[in-house]
Amino acid sequence: FPVTIEVKVSDATLLKQGLAALLYVEAKSRVVPQYRLYTLSLSSFCDFEIDRYPFVGIESVEYYDQNNELQTLGSGNYTAISYSKVDKVLKYTSTTLPTLYNREDAVKIRFRAGYSPETLPANIAEAVRHLVMHWYNNPDSPKHEAPTMVDDIIRTFALDVFA
Repeated sequence: FPVTIEVKVSDATLLKQGLAALLYVEAKSRVVPQYRLYTLSLSSFCDFEIDRYPFVGIESVEYYDQNNELQTLGSGNYTAISYSKVDKVLKYTSTTLPTLYNREDAVKIRFRAGYSPETLPANIAEAVRHLVMHWYNNPDSPKHEAPTMVDDIIRTFALDVFA
């Protein structure tokens, strides 16, 4: 059976503004308020600084071998090393890594970062709520601007985490 869901215009607007608010917080702070998967493409095997917090883990490292066929690098060949509670670096532990095909996206790194709804810090959730409320009540306000209070909450949280 097809399912019909009735969405009011204001509900759809709130959903869009909620997503925009989550992205705003992430852009301002490197804090990922919504758990998600990132994919990074590189031209070679090189150490890579993971700049998203909280880092959850490496899902996979794939590469295009010398025959241009996609392969998966075994998890024993790399690790994520912590230099602080936020700074993580993907390092290759293998002394011999496979030969790569010459292409811009020869290596694909997939990693997870972010909070689940249950673990999202209250002050970040508050910043998102205030931002959605501001944009909803001020529809002509540019989506790249936020009230000072929201930026202050984000800045305070980022200072606590990254200091």
